[in-house]
Amino acid sequence: MSSSLPPLQIPIRLFAVFWFSLVSGIPVEPIHAQEPSGLASVAAIEEAFVKAIEQAEPSVVAIRRERARGNLARVRPGGFNRFPPVEIPEPVADEPDNLGADWGAGIVVGTDGLIVTNLHVVAGGPVEGRAGETEFLLRVHLSDRRTFLAAIRAADPRSDLAVLKIAANDLKPIKLGDGSRLKKGQLVVALGNPYALAGDGSASASWGIVANLSRKAALEGQRRGEETLHHFGTLIQLDARLNLGTSGGALVNLRGELVGITTSLAALAGYEKSVGFAVPVDDWSNRVIDTLKRGLEVEYGFLGITPADYESAQRQGVTGNIGQSGAAWVQAAHQYSPASLGKIKGNDLILAVNDRPILSVHDLLREIGKLPPGDTARIRIFRPDERRELTLPVVLGKWPVPDHEQIIATQRRYPAWRGLVVDYSSARLRFADPTNLRAPSVLITEVDPDSPAAKAELQPGSFILRVNEKPVRTPREFQDVIKSLTGPATLDMIVGDATVKRQLTP
Repeated sequence: MSSSLPPLQIPIRLFAVFWFSLVSGIPVEPIHAQEPSGLASVAAIEEAFVKAIEQAEPSVVAIRRERARGNLARVRPGGFNRFPPVEIPEPVADEPDNLGADWGAGIVVGTDGLIVTNLHVVAGGPVEGRAGETEFLLRVHLSDRRTFLAAIRAADPRSDLAVLKIAANDLKPIKLGDGSRLKKGQLVVALGNPYALAGDGSASASWGIVANLSRKAALEGQRRGEETLHHFGTLIQLDARLNLGTSGGALVNLRGELVGITTSLAALAGYEKSVGFAVPVDDWSNRVIDTLKRGLEVEYGFLGITPADYESAQRQGVTGNIGQSGAAWVQAAHQYSPASLGKIKGNDLILAVNDRPILSVHDLLREIGKLPPGDTARIRIFRPDERRELTLPVVLGKWPVPDHEQIIATQRRYPAWRGLVVDYSSARLRFADPTNLRAPSVLITEVDPDSPAAKAELQPGSFILRVNEKPVRTPREFQDVIKSLTGPATLDMIVGDATVKRQLTP
């Protein structure tokens, strides 16, 4: 009786080995024809999963959000996806696992007790360094079964990310991979806390493949202007089901490296989707996480145009041989905006930002938003009236945001000067219309009580044009001008509709 394998088994096994090595990047020893079965290739895949989980799971935590007071019903929050509100009865005090609490997951990103998670997992929790009552308490359950109360160091609604701080200095940060290099079909493992089943700190694992990249979050219940950057196409789509409680968990490759931060999209009773999403760990999200770890507000780039898709431009007779399937049409470049100062004009067609093709308005908003203010973006345009392409360097401003309660920053990016805190002129919608800026300037966002600025009756919402006749168009320029000032300073300002001068003494 021959000991050789059936004719079809060898190709199947060899294909399995080749496929595993291709998608994982892990070399696999070849399987020889004399081996009795294809179990060796399956065992190799299994071993890779086991090692990846062992590598990553000490850095994945469970997070519990519970009412700080009272025995009230809670409404489970939505993230950027805005789950339909669901009231959940508060558990009785002696319920052993307290599953009525809101649960999620987090990832250790610092030995000194820093943990990243989704903002919607911890919204309403205590803020580091701020006294007073909070709506919720946050408890972090580590993989070694220790439990700590946590506070929010900083939170950013536009990325739906937040960083927590716990009183531990011996944590194991997760090893970072590069989510920008993921390919469709690549095997990945999700570690989290589905349905609070990992509430003891031992992360639950699921696996699947990368189904797609640069996916858009669904606009469910949100109004225009409330979009996060994920609505413009940042997300990793997975075929793995991410149930309620997996938000804030780790998506790792077969080396156990973090390539994404998972987020539940819909896992409520009676509403379930067999698809999951994750925020990729790339240059942009690393910048966001690093900023949050420092306790700062996350800032996003801003052009200052009214954009539309290329189809709208064509309907208006604005066309050209642009050499690609789409573009972003500049309907208007607003006065004193970064775009206008960078020589972008109305009717220009934006083709690329830093060599990344722009085929739609969403592409433009995503690529500009990933950059910080102050960066110089190389913007390639087609100018229809001149029938030529240009590459223009544009120094970006700051994306305007409302004074949203979910923007949490426990540190100032720059120290107050004589009680003044300033920001980009476009920084806050309640103070400035970014489509109608009066002049290059900085915006006063805060005035400290009993400071020289308060005594001079300076108010948030005013704009500073010059300090001692030196123009100040950005917070950095403002800091450069005032750092050597010791005596009285003359401020040229816009207050309401008037341009005035104010004296500010030390």
